[in-house]
Amino acid sequence: MQNITNIVYLMLENRSLDNVLGWLYATNNSPANFIPAADISPFNGLSPDMSNPDPDSNNPVYVSMITVADGQTIPSVDPNEDFQHVQVQIANNMSGFYSDFLSAGSSNPPEIMACYTPDSLPVLNSLALNFAVSDAYFSSIPTQTNCNRAFSLTGNSIGSYDDWPNENNRTAMVNNYWEKDIDDMGDPYEFTQPTIWNVLNNNGYDSESDWMIYYNQTWPGVAPYEGSYCFTEDLFYPGLQGLPNFAPYSTFLSQAAAGTLPTFSYLEPTWYEETHNGSDYHPPANVSGGEQFLYQLYQALQASPNWASTLLIINFDEHGGTFDHVEPPTGVLAPWANAADGTAPPDDYDIAFSYTQLGVRVPLILVSPLIQGQTIIRSNTNTPFDHTSVIATILNQFNIPKNTWGLGSRTANAPTFEDVITLSPQNARIDVQIAEPLSTGNVNPEDAPPSDLQWMLVHRMFARIVRKHNLSRTRFNELYKQHFSAEIKTMKALNEKVSIVLAEMSK
Repeated sequence: MQNITNIVYLMLENRSLDNVLGWLYATNNSPANFIPAADISPFNGLSPDMSNPDPDSNNPVYVSMITVADGQTIPSVDPNEDFQHVQVQIANNMSGFYSDFLSAGSSNPPEIMACYTPDSLPVLNSLALNFAVSDAYFSSIPTQTNCNRAFSLTGNSIGSYDDWPNENNRTAMVNNYWEKDIDDMGDPYEFTQPTIWNVLNNNGYDSESDWMIYYNQTWPGVAPYEGSYCFTEDLFYPGLQGLPNFAPYSTFLSQAAAGTLPTFSYLEPTWYEETHNGSDYHPPANVSGGEQFLYQLYQALQASPNWASTLLIINFDEHGGTFDHVEPPTGVLAPWANAADGTAPPDDYDIAFSYTQLGVRVPLILVSPLIQGQTIIRSNTNTPFDHTSVIATILNQFNIPKNTWGLGSRTANAPTFEDVITLSPQNARIDVQIAEPLSTGNVNPEDAPPSDLQWMLVHRMFARIVRKHNLSRTRFNELYKQHFSAEIKTMKALNEKVSIVLAEMSK
């Protein structure tokens, strides 16, 4: 992409394509541009006749539209998202979402079939409509957050599982594993394979002008529990420790305004509370926080001197249990399919899985003044887009030879996005206006129910403290069982319990 000088990458949380963009081209609009040009099949979104069966009556439960009046907290219960539940959801041609959501404790189970319209989620849909979106982009593995984030940055999900402090075993993982049972809170595992940033460093791109990771919160991001590391740094501990390429999101905004952004910027949203209980779109929190964050990011980039040569990549890590109608492809390469690609087979597996099936379809939106509006982009090879396509696109942009990547066979063979840049600088669309976020009034994040991700943040924080200060694991498990065994329904209640346990641990 010879006219692109800056790539900004934002990965959001836990929404399928259908859930947030499925009605994008349902009314009034139709795609104007297709990449590849020969693939002019219609946008693969929702239609009103799509359904899942009710397991009790076997009657169909049809997809529906979330209107503005319905609000922005649907689904109001965090759906199941781990590997075992995803197998239920995608079984029998994607017909298990409704039945699986019943087990999540919702008082309104049909809401798992409800999907946002462009009017009810205007920022995300406006970006997709005004620039490029893929209707054939998949999460890398049919499971939840951590393993998909690992794939998006390392090309695999190999790490140390339940092996601390030795951490020598290379386990291929498909779940988050932040809690094994109420009697044992579990150690946080780390993904131990090289990241895209390690590859950049090894090829001489190691300065803060080459790449940066910008975070909104340090661990876990709510006073008085801030730590000194962000979520991404924690997931890949200690592989990124000691590097200077970390800064607060406020620094990103300052550099965008000054026109001094690095070649590659990686952004973390807020995960925990603040104004809307996070800005990552993770259910069941109010997605208005994510909409406002995304709108402000676009405005900051559009005002930047870098804007005319910037590519913003927006995707979601996984579907988070929300409905999608497209079955994940099978027959893709496992990361260790070819040893020459740099990833050795794991020593073991937490759950038997071939790693040759992708996860559920998620949004990919590509934003740049050099992209035509109403563009649909799909892979131009027989291999579908997944998160490793982002890795490959970025490493291509740095002109790093593929034989030096060493991030596995999935990354080495991933289709990339270069073809989306079709406009010359002279024809750049620098003044495109997007829809503003909806006004949501007063939102109290403390009243929101904790998501699975926020629970995990708390547990990983506790485990880090136990390790760092060599505290009694047995004592901590007692405190954990005492204070977290009962259901906790709000963020306020969760934070109160966290404060109590931290105070007890400090004695």
